Amino acid sequence: MDSNRPATNMESSMQRPRGSGRKRGRPNRPKFQLPNMNPRPTTVENPANSTETPQEKDQFKDLVDNCQFAPFIDIEDEIINLNAKNIEEYKVRNLGAGAYGTVDHYRVTTNRENKFDLAIKRIKIVTGNTKAQHTNELTLRDRNVAKNSRSCIHTVGYFETMAYQGEIWIVMELMDTSLDKFYPAAHAISSRYDGIIPEDFVKMLSHCLVEALQFLYKIDVIHRDVKPSNILLSRQQKIVKLCDFGISGELSNSIVTTHVGCQPYMAPERVQHKPQRTQQQVTVNSNGDLIQKQESIGYGITSDVWSFGITLNEVIRGDYPYGPEVKHNAFSLIASIVNKDAPKVVPAERYTKHLVEFIDGCLQKEVSRRATYEKLSMHPFYPIKERMECMIRKGINKWWDETMISGYFEQVFDQMEVKTKVENDDMRD
Repeated sequence: MDSNRPATNMESSMQRPRGSGRKRGRPNRPKFQLPNMNPRPTTVENPANSTETPQEKDQFKDLVDNCQFAPFIDIEDEIINLNAKNIEEYKVRNLGAGAYGTVDHYRVTTNRENKFDLAIKRIKIVTGNTKAQHTNELTLRDRNVAKNSRSCIHTVGYFETMAYQGEIWIVMELMDTSLDKFYPAAHAISSRYDGIIPEDFVKMLSHCLVEALQFLYKIDVIHRDVKPSNILLSRQQKIVKLCDFGISGELSNSIVTTHVGCQPYMAPERVQHKPQRTQQQVTVNSNGDLIQKQESIGYGITSDVWSFGITLNEVIRGDYPYGPEVKHNAFSLIASIVNKDAPKVVPAERYTKHLVEFIDGCLQKEVSRRATYEKLSMHPFYPIKERMECMIRKGINKWWDETMISGYFEQVFDQMEVKTKVENDDMRD
């Protein structure tokens, strides 16, 4: 962690293990010693519609030109030499694939002969028309936001970027699973917790995500793709982290203007392409007349707040709030988000009124009524490690039970392992 930044609420409870074994902690500002190697990547695809500016194009070229294929990475006083030529020897398994690349798990050896697990996102470098440039823009944005977020413990750790054989490799902290895989296992053991997802877990999840999104806002970034599959969990650290910044946007006066993201988690104003505000423009026509017109512009960070609220609601329910059948039907999905009331917490009677109000504040269809990060962090439900006396007397802003959460993580991950074993046995049969 960056020693120059203010301490966060969780840092006192997050001591990372040292020495041998599977090291997964985030580095303290990794220091890099790079050999003088500059391979020119080959490429590949020639896929059209880009928002890439000439400046971004130059930045991407600079990134590729300065990437190494065998960097030395200094992590917690140990050195890892990643050599792209032989790294396949250390591949453990594929973690997933998406529209822009794949993510794999590698286990490498440090200079002290300790094993270190990491994840590498591999993305094709493409050339040609504007669609190719747009893909490169997403790669650059993913890497830049991850790098600029290294001081935030609630975003997945970034180590280095490499280039080899027509690909950009983003070297990241390895996490254990994503929230969309975690919460079904949590519901499978809910009978041990009065048939619900424990409120303390929702509290911890909320804290981690709001802290991550607030950090992004402070560096003028809106995530735009908050959803369970982009939220990762660490069994060892007992923590939740936000990942995947490829379609994040740069805020200008707290507004972003392009419409991208995962539609089931989009806010109503984004589904409807309904701008957050308008601005007056005055132009002069060919006759010298002044012409006034209104221009609609963008949306703000509260669209991420909606996505965050839908995610919390889904975790508590155990399924997509508008219904699993709606999620995969584009027409029904748009109609539900636009025309139906915002989904409520179910079962609301099993949770405190503070939790219900907290999530309801995120799911206000009218943008002006929706909670901001500042309001969420001041809400009575929001956990604060060092509470003032008045908060203690009122019983608000209570921190989660860390012992309970630690045991809960272990039980859910055990359940996931059982499910995986059963599935593997069925495949062999």
